Amino acid sequence: MRKAVQANASFHEHMLMNDQCPNFLDPFFILYDSRSGSTFLANQLARCSDVLIPPESNFLQLLLNQYEKSVIENSEDLKTVLNIIYSDPKFSDWQLSRENINALLANKLPLKQRDLIIELCKAYQASACPRAALFGVKKGNYMYHYKEIKTLFPKSKFAALIRDGRAIFNSKKTTIHSASRAPLETDPIRAAKQWTERVSTMREIQKEYPEDVLIIKYENLVTMHEGEMQRACEFLEIPYHRGKASQVAAKQYDVPQRYGSSHENIDKRPLSSRIDAWKESLTESEIRKYEMVAFAALKRENYVLENSPPSLLLYWCLCFVRRVYWKAARVARGKN
Repeated sequence: MRKAVQANASFHEHMLMNDQCPNFLDPFFILYDSRSGSTFLANQLARCSDVLIPPESNFLQLLLNQYEKSVIENSEDLKTVLNIIYSDPKFSDWQLSRENINALLANKLPLKQRDLIIELCKAYQASACPRAALFGVKKGNYMYHYKEIKTLFPKSKFAALIRDGRAIFNSKKTTIHSASRAPLETDPIRAAKQWTERVSTMREIQKEYPEDVLIIKYENLVTMHEGEMQRACEFLEIPYHRGKASQVAAKQYDVPQRYGSSHENIDKRPLSSRIDAWKESLTESEIRKYEMVAFAALKRENYVLENSPPSLLLYWCLCFVRRVYWKAARVARGKN
């Protein structure tokens, strides 16, 4: 009981500190396909600029999908909303107790969705780093809600991180999912489809909001690190503390233990010599299958193909004929 009282007192002290901070600005969003280097980027921003980025969660997506009203009007609405938010296991990484959040929000009803989300962000900021100048949200899937996000936060910006899809697939093959204990991906065709879709979506967002989207190439972040970090901070309109940790924001991006060793190198700058490591790790067949699906997107993003378009077309035709043949053979066996 004593610990609970202390925790509640500490929470309210943090919130009082937060009330003395500058007005909370619309957050920015980091968009990406997984294994693109987003955790490295988030950590660099947290270490060398005045931003705070909490552990990634799905609560915003759940809220947009499951709560249809634009306003939380009463205690019943608040209960419904908190049920949605706390149904996300990853939200527990923010370490905001439901009891404290319920008490905080109950005194502010009615609340618009935007204001509720901001209150949650402010609560995390108050406990983690009250003096942070800007709040960032890292979640790749949020790219599919960009229009809703822009409606809620008109001044929000998007930092879209793009990496060679073949390198992403190579990384996914060797990364074990924290829950399923299986590799993130083993199918090059499925991986290529997902990467193509995500890159196309990020480019779509850039086309719609050209002033509010910054495309960051992972390869440039590795080989021209200082310049790319300076460019990112100028885009976000925050100072970049070149070569040293910010005295304002968090010392680093917090990676929850649930992810095991998948981000163990978060503090190490990636080696430029490893950018094309996928060429040695993936098989010729995997590269060919990946490029067969993603060749147009790879070319648009200025990634060099290992296979020529004519050879990829021929390979696609052979695969198509093979599928038709085996389908016909199965039908014939079934009739017999």
